[in-house]
Amino acid sequence: MKNNILYLIILCLVCTNCDIPLDYQYRVDNRLEGKDELTLTHSNPATGLAYTEAELAALNYDPTLEDFFIDNVDLTLTIQAQPLTVEVINTSTSNVIATLDVTENNGSYIANFSSTVAEMGVGIGDNVKIAFKVTYDNKGEEGFDYNAVLSYDFIIRDKSPNLALNKPATASAEAWGTVAASAVDGVQNGGYPNIIHTNEADGEDSWFEVDLGAVVNVRQVNIWNRADCCADRLTNYHIFISETPFTASTVQGIQAQAGVTDVHEEGTAGFPSKHEGINVNGRYVRLQLDSTSGSRSINMAEFEVY
Repeated sequence: MKNNILYLIILCLVCTNCDIPLDYQYRVDNRLEGKDELTLTHSNPATGLAYTEAELAALNYDPTLEDFFIDNVDLTLTIQAQPLTVEVINTSTSNVIATLDVTENNGSYIANFSSTVAEMGVGIGDNVKIAFKVTYDNKGEEGFDYNAVLSYDFIIRDKSPNLALNKPATASAEAWGTVAASAVDGVQNGGYPNIIHTNEADGEDSWFEVDLGAVVNVRQVNIWNRADCCADRLTNYHIFISETPFTASTVQGIQAQAGVTDVHEEGTAGFPSKHEGINVNGRYVRLQLDSTSGSRSINMAEFEVY
C-alpha cells in the first residue's frame, strides 16, 4: 500500500497539471542558496601574522583544514548567511567545547574561536579534530522551519619539537645490521632493519641513549615498539634522564648516580607508549633493560623526547 501511495506522489510531481498540494516536509527553502559557504582563516602560528605566499607554498598541507600550534589557537570562521548558533565540537568525544558569539561585518557574519592546545586536550605531538557546527533558524513559507545545519571540520596539531630527532644516538650494541640512529630518524612504525636491535650476553644490560646536545626541559618521552615482530621484548624498562653523562653501565649503577631521574615501566612498550609529565632538565636520555632476569635485547623502532 505504501509503495502505491509513493508511486502516486511521484506521478503527480511529474504531471504538469497535478493539483495535489505537497506536505511541508517536501518543501525546499532556497534562501541559503549561494550563501552556504563557511571559510576558516587564522594567522601563521609561528609568526602571529598572516601567511605569506612563500610560507603557504612551503607547506605540504592546507592550513585552512589543519595546522600546527605550540600554544595559542585563534581561528576565525566567516559565514555568508546569518546563523542561529555556532558551536565548536570535539568530534572524538562529540562534546561541545564552545558556543561562539557572532558579529556582522560587511554583509558576512564572523565567529572567533580562541583557546590553547592544552585547554583543548591536544597532547604533545598529538592532534584533535574539531567541527564548527552552524545552525540556521530559517523559517520558510507558511512558517515551515527546516533548521539547516552546516559543518566545517578542522584538525589542530601540537607542534612541540621532537628534541631527539636526528640527534647523536648510541647503543650497547648494534646487532643484526641495525644502527642506533634508526631510532631517532622520525620513522615511527618501523620494522627490521629500520630499528635498533641490541644483543648482549648474560649479565650485561642492554641500553640505547640519545644526546640532546644541550640541557633542556624534558616533558615527555615516547617509545615506539618494533612493529614487525618481537614486541614482547621491550618490557620492564627504565628511562634515565641526566644533565651529565651516565657513569655506569648497569641499572643499579645509574640509579645510584646523583642527579639522575628514573622513569620505570613494568609493562610492554606500545605504538607508542607515552611517558608524560616528566618535567625535568636533562641532556642525556637513556632506555635501559635490567639484565638480572637474563639476557635481554632492545628492539625499538623510534625514541622521541619532547
